[in-house]
Parts: sequence; structure tokens; C-alpha cells
Amino acid sequence: MSRKIMNINGLEGKACRCGSWLVHWQKLSGRRASICAEVNCEAAASAGALVMKDTGGDKWFVVPLCREHNALTGQELEVVDSATMVTAETGAACGPA
Repeated sequence: MSRKIMNINGLEGKACRCGSWLVHWQKLSGRRASICAEVNCEAAASAGALVMKDTGGDKWFVVPLCREHNALTGQELEVVDSATMVTAETGAACGPA
């Protein structure tokens, strides 16, 4: 099974004090990123991608992707159902300002 997301990386105005969105994802998910979440990819996850669910809404999430899929800004991607999506909201989890 899989679900569709929209890769919105590259949009300005979002920043995280964790050092990177991948570190942010690891902190909030409690997991270590290993494989790209894209359904047909087995490459190493090297970036935390800012995404939106295709079901609508305006909430941003972070999911681990490889360099190639992270570069597909503005495109719809299909990720494995088991991919953990964490909120892109920054706050206490990101550490001091």
C-alpha cells in the first residue's frame, strides 16, 4: 500500500533549529532515517522533505527522501504507507531558539 504526497521543498519561510529537516524528522519520529520513503526507491534517505498530504489541508509534514526524490519540488510522489510523517511545526522539539 502507498499514499500520495506533494513535495513542497524549496518554499521559503520555513526553518528548523534542529540543523536540518532530516534531524527534525529523526527527533520527532524517534527513528533513524535509512531508506527513501518513495514507494519504488531503495536509495538512502539523505534529506527530510517538506511535504503535504494529497488529501488536502495546509499542514506541512516531513518525510525522509533520497536526494533524487527530494529534488522533485512541486511534484506528487507516492510513499510507502508505513512511512512516518512528522509535523513540520517547529517548537520545543527543535531546541532553543
